[in-house]
Amino acid sequence: MLDGIHKIKKSQIIEQQKRLIIQIKEAQLLRAELETCRHRLLESIPGHIKCDITHNIIDKLGRDFVNDNQLTTTTSNNITSTTDKTNYNQNITQLKLT
Repeated sequence: MLDGIHKIKKSQIIEQQKRLIIQIKEAQLLRAELETCRHRLLESIPGHIKCDITHNIIDKLGRDFVNDNQLTTTTSNNITSTTDKTNYNQNITQLKLT
């Protein structure tokens, strides 16, 4: 009887580990996508606007992206949210620099 219970618990642990591995891989893919978006965003900012403040804002966007979405798989919502924040922060930065 105990042997059967141990086998069930062991199989549950194995299944849980498999799910965790999948979640880790998804998180790694999201992180790579975020880094690509951040890089493209930095490239799109005109040279006369680039400064340490801009880099700090974009770094904060990366942290907000992770905190707001906590490993969700709905990429379209993430892109929309990040784009809205980017537009808002770029407008604030431009106002401060002019």
